[in-house]
Amino acid sequence: MAGPDWILAVLEDLRSCAKTNGMRGLAAQLERASEIAIEELAQSESPRSAATSEPVNSRNHA
Repeated sequence: MAGPDWILAVLEDLRSCAKTNGMRGLAAQLERASEIAIEELAQSESPRSAATSEPVNSRNHA
């Protein structure tokens, strides 16, 4: 796995495990964590991201 893509794989593994074990709340939070990771990875790939993007704050995404 190249670059930071491993982060998404780990989050997916954790979400799958949580879902399999009936931890619906944790699975939902891990799904949101994956969404945030995708957003932030996309921003970090953009050459203007540091100057134009605000960090994603998971506490504002309840």
